[in-house]
Amino acid sequence: GIDARTGKIRWSFSSEGPIKGTASLVQGSVYFIRGLGFFYSLEARTGNLIWTLQLPGRLASVPALFDHSIYLSLNYPGTLLKLTEKAD
Repeated sequence: GIDARTGKIRWSFSSEGPIKGTASLVQGSVYFIRGLGFFYSLEARTGNLIWTLQLPGRLASVPALFDHSIYLSLNYPGTLLKLTEKAD
């Protein structure tokens, strides 16, 4: 994260591989994709890892975030995943 007032780096995170697409910020969490099948969540304030998920296929597009859920479309096996903070 970068301090908006000073422009100094406040934290950084190494994903041990290339980050694909653009990171998304939602309700204090940063979400991004690493490589072909890993999805990460970081605490926006500190950069601490909240969780990581190895996906069962390659992502077809950038994750969509809506109503406290994350939607992921996969090229193979043609799947749409919905991730939520708690069970529906």
